[in-house]
Amino acid sequence: MAKTYVSTAVVVAGLALGAGILGSGAGPASAATGSLNPMGVNGLFTIVTTADATMGNGELEGSLAVGGDVRFPNGTYPIIHSSGLTPTDYDIPVVAGDPTRLLTRGTFVPGTDGEVTVDSRGYVEDDQRGFVKIGDLAGLQVTERGSGAIWVANGPSGTQQGIYDPNQLYNGGEPNSRVGAPGAYDDYFAELDVSPDEATECLTELTPVESDEVHVSTLSPGGNAAEMTVDLEAGKTNVLEIPYAQLSTFSVLRTTGAALAADTPLVVRVVGAPDGATIDLPQFTGTESPNADQPNPVAPYVLYDFSSYAEGTSLTIGGDTLVSGSIYAPGLDLTVDVGTPVEGQIFTDTLTTGGGEIHHYLFLGEVSCGDVEPSPSPTEPTPTEPTPTDPTPTEPTPTDPTPSESPSEPAPTESPSEPEPEPSDAVPSAPADSSGPEVSTSPVGSETLPATGSPVSVLGVAIGVALLSGGALLIMFARRQRS
Repeated sequence: MAKTYVSTAVVVAGLALGAGILGSGAGPASAATGSLNPMGVNGLFTIVTTADATMGNGELEGSLAVGGDVRFPNGTYPIIHSSGLTPTDYDIPVVAGDPTRLLTRGTFVPGTDGEVTVDSRGYVEDDQRGFVKIGDLAGLQVTERGSGAIWVANGPSGTQQGIYDPNQLYNGGEPNSRVGAPGAYDDYFAELDVSPDEATECLTELTPVESDEVHVSTLSPGGNAAEMTVDLEAGKTNVLEIPYAQLSTFSVLRTTGAALAADTPLVVRVVGAPDGATIDLPQFTGTESPNADQPNPVAPYVLYDFSSYAEGTSLTIGGDTLVSGSIYAPGLDLTVDVGTPVEGQIFTDTLTTGGGEIHHYLFLGEVSCGDVEPSPSPTEPTPTEPTPTDPTPTEPTPTDPTPSESPSEPAPTESPSEPEPEPSDAVPSAPADSSGPEVSTSPVGSETLPATGSPVSVLGVAIGVALLSGGALLIMFARRQRS
């Protein structure tokens, strides 16, 4: 179900209007806004595909969830915690009660030889070791290898290509090894706070228009021919659109104006790339040699957004420069074949990897979802009725009837049952209550709101003046009759 992004102003204004208490300080509510982390669709996984994955790159330091079948064509493939290049203070996801480094909805497709090693690489904490979870074990066998470690292959001899996990013990049988996990993929992603539909909706609403929440970043020449700068504004979602043809003119990107942070993320969109294109992403300055002790300062706050491309589009992320940031490519047939590491998260439909390593960096940015118009919006129209600034001093006071009476009037002989009214009784207090009925004359959701900026309405003042004048005349007429 898609998220509804509703501003506090809309909620408060709606409640106030319904109760008839919308005060003079409330104007028309602005369009509702919201924010989320689009890479929340991954949970804690480094890579997530909704269909098949073919992992042919050098290594994954992180975790992998595959929505279809997974293949490792090169035979030997490590899925580890860190080899010294990835900061180690990250948690791997928990699936069906177990910390998990490899999860498939479908099956593992063995090759002819080689070994897929799922290992913490010396890290001994339970939340670092990681299990293997395979949704479909048909045609596969789970057997013991070494000191009780599991071996998953299409034969028991251990000569075929298989998955080896020294941290997940066989424990005497397949059920106890907890390798088979039908439905575990769907269960894990169904429980996440952000769905792909919500993330895509948010990024679609994020239009490159300057606002209180969004800054439209631009490119300008840098210190040399290969460098461009991108300006950032603190506390906003910064959006940079790069035409595909322009990517070939530079290879280095420098940020200026503000530092990247969770509340100052950069969303990069490469626009106009044709189907089958190879996109060489520029390297950010300050990311020349990140490692576990000196983490990549850019990767957690940069998001490459390919959500605008049609489903089934084929794109390749290539080149030989370090890719810093996460890649959101829903529905795409994506290839990542970069000669140097990719540091971030990846979400796509099908994935084929080649080239260097992939390092785990969670995207930590909070992205503005742009303006989302509520429907209907009862607070949208602006009241057109003029509002007096201070009506009470200008309220007309009727002439005091007692001084205008004849001095010969026998006031002392009047009956005690007809006391002469005091001058102060001539000012009725009814107009002060007229603001309540005025608000209720316009139903919630109508096109024009009532004027609510004054304690006394203009109509109420007019009625009050009429009542005052009529009352004074009646008193004078009664006294003349008695005389």
